[in-house]
Amino acid sequence: MKSCSRLYRLLLRLYPAHVRRRCAHPRFVIPLMRQAVWSVDGDLAITQAGTMSSFPSRSASDERYRSQLMGAFALLATVLAAVGVFGVTARAVAQRSREMGIRLGLGAQENELIGTVLRGNLTTGLVGIGVGLPRNHLIGRSGSGAKCRRFLAAFSGMTRDA
Repeated sequence: MKSCSRLYRLLLRLYPAHVRRRCAHPRFVIPLMRQAVWSVDGDLAITQAGTMSSFPSRSASDERYRSQLMGAFALLATVLAAVGVFGVTARAVAQRSREMGIRLGLGAQENELIGTVLRGNLTTGLVGIGVGLPRNHLIGRSGSGAKCRRFLAAFSGMTRDA
């Protein structure tokens, strides 16, 4: 309750004409407040009339939606990356199938062939990480990172000038 009264005092300081304590049930007070405002100026639009306890849940639902949306995009990116890795591996194995058949015919063990394929994929992955991480670090420190952050802020609905 203490944090609620602190929030109320902050909002009352910021928006003194818009925040009022209620002594009755909101179902009765909100229509009376609308009538009082409209009696002064009937053209004023009243939006988001509600109790103070309803505002944090509205704000949380917006954040929850953004988080779920970003999580869905992250899952989609992970699936696409996995499909891409599978495709590259399948193509590499298909290109080397003749070589693998010859090696099996000469007495190579299946584990050796699997190790060869995995070694090739790990080498490719490590080269990608070795190039990507420093590049990402440099972009994050340069102006391009700021552009990316501004894009993400605009996409997520935040209106903060950077």
